[in-house]
Amino acid sequence: VGGGEGGGGGRRQGKLTVETRTHYANAIGMLELGFQALKNKHTNFGIWKSISMELAGVLKTFGDCLAEEVLEGGGWRHAEGADREDGQLVVDLLLKAVGLLEGVGERPLAASVCLSLGKFYAASLQASRPRHEAAEAQLRRAATLALEGGGDRRVYLGAVAALANLHRSPHAPHPRPQALKLCAQTLAMPLRLPKPAQAEGGERASEGMEG
Repeated sequence: VGGGEGGGGGRRQGKLTVETRTHYANAIGMLELGFQALKNKHTNFGIWKSISMELAGVLKTFGDCLAEEVLEGGGWRHAEGADREDGQLVVDLLLKAVGLLEGVGERPLAASVCLSLGKFYAASLQASRPRHEAAEAQLRRAATLALEGGGDRRVYLGAVAALANLHRSPHAPHPRPQALKLCAQTLAMPLRLPKPAQAEGGERASEGMEG
């Protein structure tokens, strides 16, 4: 995504130009036309699944780019105007991507999107209890989905590490002793994985902890 000159209406300068945003919107619109042509997934599930995965990829890419801009601007909690709208758009795009992937049985891929959304909540809204709870919910969902349908241990361990960091954050809504207990319980989660991954799981989750 190339650098832009920034739009009007009080929008910060950033990487996403109006033209780039328009391209994303057009891509999303064209892919959604594919759903309309099929009417339902039973018409041709293979094509429906291909469209779903392609659209989910576009939604996640757009959402991740927007999230980067929102976080560079100091976080969604402090944003105003267009930037606050971008923060909500990140959530909407990623949640839609999760729904599409779950709808075609790609739960481990949905887990990676949940992980992105949970990290966005945690990074931009740490001081808000409802958003802290939303971050925790998405990270736990990521961990659960990551182990289904064949599993993705990398995403699972990433979710565990992000969840542990969330609990040990100074902005956690729980009293410090309880927060540290939750952090320890979270880091123990990989120990419940099947035996071949047990040792590796504990090590990688610990390495993901922030200093």
